[in-house]
Amino acid sequence: MKLFNVIIFLLIKISIANAQEEENALRYILIKDNTSLFVNNEKRNRYTIEFQSDTLVDIGQNSYFYNDREIEINSVKFNNGKITNVMGSPESEISAMKWHQRVEKKFQEKKFKAKVKVKEELYYNTNHKPFLIWYYEPNKIKSSAKLLEVEYGKSQTSELEEESYEDDSTLAKSDEISHHLFLEFVVHGNTCVYISTYLLENDDLAKEIANLKKIANSLVVFGGDIDLDILNLRSKNNGKFIYQDSLENISLEIPGNINVLKNPFNRKDALILSFPEKNNIVNTASIIWIEKAKAGNFEQFINKGQKVKRKLSNLKELPKEGNLARYSIINKGSFYTKQDIYIEGEKNYYYINFTATLNTYDFNIGRFQELLSKLKLK
Repeated sequence: MKLFNVIIFLLIKISIANAQEEENALRYILIKDNTSLFVNNEKRNRYTIEFQSDTLVDIGQNSYFYNDREIEINSVKFNNGKITNVMGSPESEISAMKWHQRVEKKFQEKKFKAKVKVKEELYYNTNHKPFLIWYYEPNKIKSSAKLLEVEYGKSQTSELEEESYEDDSTLAKSDEISHHLFLEFVVHGNTCVYISTYLLENDDLAKEIANLKKIANSLVVFGGDIDLDILNLRSKNNGKFIYQDSLENISLEIPGNINVLKNPFNRKDALILSFPEKNNIVNTASIIWIEKAKAGNFEQFINKGQKVKRKLSNLKELPKEGNLARYSIINKGSFYTKQDIYIEGEKNYYYINFTATLNTYDFNIGRFQELLSKLKLK
């Protein structure tokens, strides 16, 4: 199926439940030319990945028809006992993926009644984020129920035994499958996402691993609720997008590596953005504007922008741009660094905020400054 210059926006709304909460899971597929963009806008996921195929069809229960076979895209929430979970720690991020690998491996050993030997590769994508690629060969597994009895015991039960297990594939017989492959990664410090697929006897293992690496390199993690309308528009224009509010108070050419989040309460006077992820931490920026008549004088507007009332002695004047007066305040805390920029225009006041952790501020401050250079205000 070839679709050129056409985007199909397919909304799939699924109800899911887990031990802690029940929420509506929103998954979308954007198809353009020969690629399919998978969008997961669930609260604990909020990411996109790209598949090099114009065929990615939901067939239910987290399974999709892709390249003439079935794949699974799923996620599991974890808790390592720390408030931040694995945020800020690549080592803990890798440990979380290894944990899920062990869970899946034990699950398969229960099914095969034999030890499962896996081969793995720790892969870092172009953004230096770790991914775990691993696989096993079901045809080489020798059944040994006795071995499992020694390890688990006949009378013991586990979480794995309580879960239901679907057959390997509705599209291929188990004896035709040569490899089961997994691609794993962590988002937001508390969720392990995994993609599972399989190969048949005549398939090329190296080619499929290379394909999984392409998927890894396409990962984009959002810092909040994804603005699906804008994502759709950007997809149509190869990522290019110029934001402009209805009254033309603000115009902003948004770089391809900066994402637009859904505006809370559908405010028409605010723009929320998120920056590339580093170590499961996503920095954000916001731009808010208000008519001068509603905000008092400029000093009152600045004071309202500070959650804790501060003296304006640390207010730094920035170079004036046209008729715009610009000031900046940088507040450094124990965990976060925040830069607030206040701009006085002809009719409006503008408040621009960039917030980052101490370890990610330098990583994204250059992108924030690039963003400011593209901003046009009245």
